[in-house]
Amino acid sequence: MVWRIVNWSRRPDPPDLIGGFDPIYYLRKNPDVAAEGCDPLEHYLHFGWREGRDPSAEFSTRGYLSANPDVERAGVNPLLHYRRHGLAERRRG
Repeated sequence: MVWRIVNWSRRPDPPDLIGGFDPIYYLRKNPDVAAEGCDPLEHYLHFGWREGRDPSAEFSTRGYLSANPDVERAGVNPLLHYRRHGLAERRRG
């Protein structure tokens, strides 16, 4: 699989992720992703959350799934769930 780094400022990302994903943090914490030249958001959305990687210093993937077993059972991305539903539901993690 070939990955590429995109110009982050020109990327049309889901509004749900604004403020929830920090690409610089993600690449610093995951040097293997950086070394592969992967787009950090694409990596998190498709693989990173399943591997327990955190999208930012403010959000713990494992912590959210542990605190919200229904989200874990549903097999949905915890950051997307939090941004779309968890905030309004006052979920913690």
